[in-house]
Amino acid sequence: MKKQQLFSNLGIKLSSLALALALWFSLGGWEGFSFLSGKIRLEVPVKVLGFPFSSLQVKVNPDKVKLVLTGPRSTLKRLTDRNVIPFVLIEGLKKGEYELRPWVYLPEGIEGIKISGREPETVKVILDDRWAAKEPFPESLLKKEE
Repeated sequence: MKKQQLFSNLGIKLSSLALALALWFSLGGWEGFSFLSGKIRLEVPVKVLGFPFSSLQVKVNPDKVKLVLTGPRSTLKRLTDRNVIPFVLIEGLKKGEYELRPWVYLPEGIEGIKISGREPETVKVILDDRWAAKEPFPESLLKKEE
């Protein structure tokens, strides 16, 4: 009796299975297969983009960001800590401290890569006068030798 139920309406059951697979592929695609998708972790320095001849000194803390990238393994193999570039834009900013979220540049032709994690999420960017002395000069340097 149960065997009859299994094979009854077989056409509808197979159509439902095909529709479910088509929907799954349209939403998740091949990323659902672990042997085709992968994950890499990179620790890369944060670059600063802005005016090239700025009168401000720029400090970024921390100066490196840890990224977790996911996507097709064939594409991930082409990524290194030299061609993945996190950066902050300082154009238009004035002297002060800022919490900025770094943008991430991936090389041209890289598709299907997602940034699934980053640590830290933001970096502290300090813009200060380039020639300002933080501490007074020692008096021994200011005295003339006799």
